[in-house]
Amino acid sequence: MHSDARPTLVYTCLGNAAITKHQNYIWRSLEQARRIVEPSLVIVLILSSAEQLREVQPLLQRLNVTPILDEDLYRASNDSFKIISDFRRVFFVQGVMIPHGNTNFNIVTTERLFAIHAYMQATNTSDVFHVENDNMLYMDLVDLTKRMHMCHVYLALARASHSHVVISIAYIRNASTLAHFIRFITDIYRLNRTRAIEHLKTDWINDMTIASRYLELFAGTPERSKSSGIYTLPTQLTKGNCCLCTLGNHEEAIVFDARTLGKYFGGDYWLPNSPFWSKEELVDPRGRLLVWNQTSNDLKIPFVNGIRIVNLHIHSKRLELFSSAGKGQTNGIGK
Repeated sequence: MHSDARPTLVYTCLGNAAITKHQNYIWRSLEQARRIVEPSLVIVLILSSAEQLREVQPLLQRLNVTPILDEDLYRASNDSFKIISDFRRVFFVQGVMIPHGNTNFNIVTTERLFAIHAYMQATNTSDVFHVENDNMLYMDLVDLTKRMHMCHVYLALARASHSHVVISIAYIRNASTLAHFIRFITDIYRLNRTRAIEHLKTDWINDMTIASRYLELFAGTPERSKSSGIYTLPTQLTKGNCCLCTLGNHEEAIVFDARTLGKYFGGDYWLPNSPFWSKEELVDPRGRLLVWNQTSNDLKIPFVNGIRIVNLHIHSKRLELFSSAGKGQTNGIGK
């Protein structure tokens, strides 16, 4: 990695009532990220409501989070404006997702990728990590960026099942890499409803099913990944020998969570007090517990099966149970 390369952490909270109502759990995620990453690391939050921005500005300042409006980003570049306009023109809803009342979830969960691209292009930012708002981060991103460069990764996403890639955490080397992905998304919607269903072999057309097809095409084998620079993040609970499976001089084993670990140890949104697991998941954490190890700066970091966890995707939205600060971290539901 170039000595001057510095990662940036980008959150998105799109929609008129996202940060103040539908996704206010984001504050636990932002607090956790600020604990974990280097103090100088830039954290950006892309919003779509100036009114919301004014309301939450003091909280963002306290956490040293830089806010920006998505429409400002689109207006900053003719290319970005054309890309988002093309997407909005062909977008349709196929398989309605309305989590906790957010009726615009289908479009905003996909548009976030376009907003991140517009940000990267407008600011000439590289080495971006994106985490969803119900994720907790447990690893400093400088070391993780070094690993991404060492392994020649340009885009990395986490697969949850054979049909779903959940963009709970993502690494993006540069704007042109992300442009390739979001143009692929637009092309899927451009097929029209019937042909898109046939192409993806599912009645659900969304960011997860489209990303699944994208990884099939460009990261389906180790050879394809080496050629494309597009990789699937390691999610298995075994100490593998892939380049991204380890980190640091001591080759510490690491694992990323698409959704499975967070659901099993933290419950689902609808069943927050029970371990959740389904047979379609590629990872089977049943019977395991979280082990929290204390770092030199008194933060707690979760491990499972002796492997360090990079992030947890907490579907139950009870992110406070998985904070690295203080005591009483959960080992799993009912534990």
